[in-house]
Amino acid sequence: MCLSTLYRVNDNNERVKLGEYISNVECRDGEYVFTDVMGDEFSVIGCIRSLDLVRNEITIKVDEQEDK
Repeated sequence: MCLSTLYRVNDNNERVKLGEYISNVECRDGEYVFTDVMGDEFSVIGCIRSLDLVRNEITIKVDEQEDK
């Protein structure tokens, strides 16, 4: 089973971990919905910057409105 870690990146490419053991990613109504291995879901509005399938990492640039 391939599980990923989700990171938020800013303009300086600094990374902050948002979630671990991500097993599913969906786009619903303009939001990305991430589901972990336990079935817990959370959503983020932004743009996926990269999916690294070798390192099992997802990086996302979060919309500024989401920050506030």
